[in-house]
Amino acid sequence: MSRRDGSPAGTLTGSGRTGEILAAATELFNDKGFHSTTIDDVGAAVGLTGPALYRYFRGKSELLVAIFDSTMDYLLGSADPLQLADAAGEDALDTLIHLHIDYVLAHRSLMRIVRREVHSLPPEARERFRANQRRYLEAWAGTLRRVRADLDRDHAMAMVAGAVALANRYARRDNEIEGSELKAMMMAMVQAALLAPLPALALDRPETES
Repeated sequence: MSRRDGSPAGTLTGSGRTGEILAAATELFNDKGFHSTTIDDVGAAVGLTGPALYRYFRGKSELLVAIFDSTMDYLLGSADPLQLADAAGEDALDTLIHLHIDYVLAHRSLMRIVRREVHSLPPEARERFRANQRRYLEAWAGTLRRVRADLDRDHAMAMVAGAVALANRYARRDNEIEGSELKAMMMAMVQAALLAPLPALALDRPETES
């Protein structure tokens, strides 16, 4: 089984039967919405009855949590400072950009769900997701500051938040261009956003704790 976005079932969200179930749930939540999808819908998509599906997941909410958690597990792993420590600042930043864009373009249904269904998460899972999002942006900001000595932490965080949001937006929508041309454009736009000079107003701002 493969996802409609072209990535194989189980990629980054589990393996074997668990991965198939998560892949099917991802497509259904994207197509119908979380609240309009039933556990029987998910079971039917993978050839299981609703009760049989409970051997893997206790319900829809657990499926949604697993989708969000696996997304952040991958992204945080790709931004692990130890993985990038030996690379020059520019190379580490390019690696982060490449990995993020490759991921969001390969998992477009998932990225739409992350945008649309975050408020459907149970409160504890939603708080964990928000905290992990911030950790991810902090990893980007730290890498960016290895390249740009002119940035304090606040400016770096603002710039990477905007750049990541830009990439995610293009991954979620249907675009006039696709494939390698879209990826190249996204790379150029994210790099330009991160390397843009600070406006004079920002340069006059009092320094904050680094």
